[in-house]
Amino acid sequence: MNALIKELARDSGLLVHNPNGLPTKLEAFAKSIINSCLCIVEESEGYSQHFPHVVDNIRNHFGIE
Repeated sequence: MNALIKELARDSGLLVHNPNGLPTKLEAFAKSIINSCLCIVEESEGYSQHFPHVVDNIRNHFGIE
């Protein structure tokens, strides 16, 4: 799981590790939220003209390919 996603989860009081050894769905949930937000940015008027690198910068920031 991306370190930033783990940090944000901990700051929110969420578990980032399941003591039973099973992976959590937290990373998939976080990526889903981030990707939904990125879709809004990409669909915004003027995005491609004024902010062409915003989506890439956000993806890099959260470690999402």
